[in-house]
Amino acid sequence: MAFRKNVWEELNGLDEMLGAGTALYAAEETDLIIRALLKGYHVYETPSICITHSGFCTWENGKPLIQGYMCGLAAMYVKYLKCGCWSALVPSLYQTWRWAFDQPVADFGRVPSRWLRAKGFVQGIWRGMRTPVDRSKCLFVNRAL
Repeated sequence: MAFRKNVWEELNGLDEMLGAGTALYAAEETDLIIRALLKGYHVYETPSICITHSGFCTWENGKPLIQGYMCGLAAMYVKYLKCGCWSALVPSLYQTWRWAFDQPVADFGRVPSRWLRAKGFVQGIWRGMRTPVDRSKCLFVNRAL
């Protein structure tokens, strides 16, 4: 990801309550993109840049990651609803439908269980509801859950 400095500052950077090492586990980049779109910025994707993530783990070890991804995304969507950003319902309902009834976009030959995905999603809804937000910035308020 790349942002102009002035856009990054206007968006208040990443939500520090989302992402690896936080109580909400994931979705910090998706959250930043949605805030940019809500402010009227354009977001571009390009196939000309390729990033390789090393450190892929076994499927058994990856289960907590999958659950964490779902938790972070659900918490992020709850944050938008708490901030009154009803337009965030469109992608959240689409993704909820896809995770519940369809195949993941990338499965590498193994599809994570729907139960595991649903469990993380429900956990994220619960944590998102319990975590206060700063409605003016559309950011979670940093406090222990």
